[in-house]
Amino acid sequence: MTVTWDNPWDDVATAGYEVFQDGVSIGTTYDNEMTVTGLLPSASYTFQVKAWDAAGNASDHSSPLSVATPAAAAAPILSPSSCLSDSVARYQATYVDPFAYHRVFINSDNDTTTGYDLPPGQPAGIDYLIENGWLYRHTGPGWAWVLVSGVSPLVSTTEDVYVWEVPISAFTGAATTQVVVFQGGSPDAYSETLTVTLSTGC
Repeated sequence: MTVTWDNPWDDVATAGYEVFQDGVSIGTTYDNEMTVTGLLPSASYTFQVKAWDAAGNASDHSSPLSVATPAAAAAPILSPSSCLSDSVARYQATYVDPFAYHRVFINSDNDTTTGYDLPPGQPAGIDYLIENGWLYRHTGPGWAWVLVSGVSPLVSTTEDVYVWEVPISAFTGAATTQVVVFQGGSPDAYSETLTVTLSTGC
């Protein structure tokens, strides 16, 4: 955030300002503003300013200015969920930001040694990718995918809630457990990682 203030009155030109956050000096400036970083969301802070002039005289602290920072923005991908039955796998998430790509990465064989490896901190062994309305199978090495024909996984996109369904028959060598992560593309954002186990229905 940027803190600004008016010029003080002085019979000698003002030379600079010292800015205080909660009583602690956070720096000096020759302008009538300072950009303050490192503030926490949903927190209250008090700012004051002292001026000095070309003759070296310093003012008292200004009257305190109290500010409250806004709450943290919602995560870019909310409420990720998935279920896995004998016949279908279902994936759902709310994409808050206007992404160009809406993706689901799926480790379908529960084996991290086969498939595509996402960036560090994300799942490895991704066998299938849903991107918008299409399903792709990883062929490797690297970012190499082939379209799975005859499958149209996108069910709905109502109010930014994306729902996909994939028949289990579309997954080659499917296990009874899947590891799933949702991604929004450009810029990239990932959901939490889900581990989904076979259940009686979706």
